[in-house]
Amino acid sequence: MRHLGRWGPVVPVLMALASLAAPVSARADFILTLQESGYAPLVVPDNGSGDQNSDTGTITFRGTYGDFTVQTSLTGISNQTNPGAGTQANLQITDLAIRNDSAGVKSLTVLLSDTGFTFPGGTGSSMTLRSSIGGTFLGATVGDTFTFNSYATTPEPNGTTYSTSPQTFSFPGGVQSDFHNDASTDFTRGASYTLGNSSTFSLSAGGQLNTSGTTAVVGASGSGIASVPEPASLALGAVGFLMAGAWTRFRGARKKV
Repeated sequence: MRHLGRWGPVVPVLMALASLAAPVSARADFILTLQESGYAPLVVPDNGSGDQNSDTGTITFRGTYGDFTVQTSLTGISNQTNPGAGTQANLQITDLAIRNDSAGVKSLTVLLSDTGFTFPGGTGSSMTLRSSIGGTFLGATVGDTFTFNSYATTPEPNGTTYSTSPQTFSFPGGVQSDFHNDASTDFTRGASYTLGNSSTFSLSAGGQLNTSGTTAVVGASGSGIASVPEPASLALGAVGFLMAGAWTRFRGARKKV
């Protein structure tokens, strides 16, 4: 060990103070879950086991689960703060690239959820839940599908879950196929609410799909709470940047096998 001279006795104290000052950023309520029939669910909490991103409110997972390779640069983002008027409460799935490595058709569901969202206006305010999704089928087989759904759950007063209509897309054939769509529904919140979304991939052997999506809550028309622009640009903009990179990564991964 290098001799520290007169500073030697001070170093342990400084290190201890630094550790006490370091922020505790784990967010146990912000969770990414991967599910495939025949396998135990893989649960990845923010800054918990499996999260490869140390930023609070961001979960990154790269690796294999079940019959799938999950290869992303960014998986989930949550702005679970207490938004002011006109500010979105949202969850984002971004740059989610999935490949089926098995010899048959398999289905994978990726769930993202966070709790404790609030919005100005008081209990009973009318809100709008928006669901925006975009992506690309790559190396897929006709009949491969992808479904995205967004939901908000109000624990008070009656624990009701509000959901947008599931948005399902099928690969029509060809080299690749892009998709995008938006859906929305109004709901009346309690004192707080939970946001979540689900992404379900049903892919043939070697099938690949890249996607980005946004689940957002804004003030409904006539609620007196300012709304914000549609979230579609967030999802589709991210998809546009990720497609070429993800395809290159997948091809590189295959060459290494």
